Amino acid sequence: MAEFLRMSNPIQHYAWGSCSVLATMQGRPAPTADPEAEMWMGAHPSAPSHVEVQGARRGLHEVLPHLPFLLKILAIAAPLSIQVHPSTEQAQEGFARENAAGVPLDAPHRNYKDDRAKPETVVALSEMWLLVGQQDRARLARLAEHLDLAWLALAAQSPCPVQHVLELSDDAAAAAVRASVAAAVRASVAAASRTSEPDKAESAAAGQSGPGSQSEASATSGPSVHSAPSTGPEAESTGAAPRALSPEMDPVQRAVALIRLLAHHYPGDRGLLVALCMNVVHLAPGQALFTPAQQVHAYLCGTAVEIMGCSDNVLRAGLTPKHVDVAELLRVMSRTSEPVAVMEPRAEPGGTVSYPLWDPAVSLVSARVSPGNPVRRELAGTCMVLVTEGEVTVVPGNVRASAGQSLICLEGPGTATIEGEGQVFLVEAVAVSGQ
Repeated sequence: MAEFLRMSNPIQHYAWGSCSVLATMQGRPAPTADPEAEMWMGAHPSAPSHVEVQGARRGLHEVLPHLPFLLKILAIAAPLSIQVHPSTEQAQEGFARENAAGVPLDAPHRNYKDDRAKPETVVALSEMWLLVGQQDRARLARLAEHLDLAWLALAAQSPCPVQHVLELSDDAAAAAVRASVAAAVRASVAAASRTSEPDKAESAAAGQSGPGSQSEASATSGPSVHSAPSTGPEAESTGAAPRALSPEMDPVQRAVALIRLLAHHYPGDRGLLVALCMNVVHLAPGQALFTPAQQVHAYLCGTAVEIMGCSDNVLRAGLTPKHVDVAELLRVMSRTSEPVAVMEPRAEPGGTVSYPLWDPAVSLVSARVSPGNPVRRELAGTCMVLVTEGEVTVVPGNVRASAGQSLICLEGPGTATIEGEGQVFLVEAVAVSGQ
């Protein structure tokens, strides 16, 4: 018979996290003293979930060491670094190469922590904004003309705009960042003037036109500064510029909002230039996006459920104080400009919706449970249940879970019934060994 166990899940306190989202979801006092960026649910050895098995508390990495996914809740209050993840073949080659070179696994300049790929699918719980892939060069050229940015015009003419930006000298990159911030200020002044608000126009000219922005001088100090994002209760209370992004904006308005957002959180970082060469993508709650290997991407703001492969391999392109290896990133990164495909949930029998994943042995479904409308699932393998809203009871076992909590059934087969009222996500993996 399937038995569900309550999970104890670690929270990661990264600087870009929210001081209110996870605490509010779980019914804890908010704001918290430190940012809470991610809640991890899985068997990652650096921060495993724990369960009670036969009266003993055990880490999931001991019970299910080969669990093929890591589930997270993301609470994003400031932009994450721009990243690329290698394919399986690239990860295997890079991991072996760094091992042969004697690079310690915990070295800050190490690129490959393991030999696995790191595919990711994110499902928005709130309005969410992301950067995904390289923009079409024709669109970049039009944006460069509208903003009068010579560096962007040159990038649009190159075969790979992101590569062009990453290979700029520090002085050229610093000048391009200054020009971009100045262009955003000009555009803000012009927009404020068109609305006949003199006070707003004056503040825009001073680089203070909206929450989360700052003066051009402070936003461009130094040729290649990498600083931690400005977060915490103070930053969140200003409505820092992510809220300025809107689906109604045209491409130029979005670019201006993006410049001001990134200049606020990462002053002087050339990642701002990389970001302008990327697609700005909006997800409404329930929509999803898959990030394959080799695709450049970054999350800007929002709350989401993320499911990913179990790997720590990250190559960064900017918006970070961490190690940036441009040569290795360019070796791994895809240079093509592919259309961005936002995933809509697919209706399934039984009142659930599903999201296609990279591994046919792993499934992700979501459901809204209400009184008189339980969700029943036939389980073939390991199943994790995450509650993101409300409170539910899972049968067998009559185990209760409320928002921000999760349960796991270590093995199938069996039947699970979820009753109560709330929003749940179920991840099932078949053929998980090591129990």
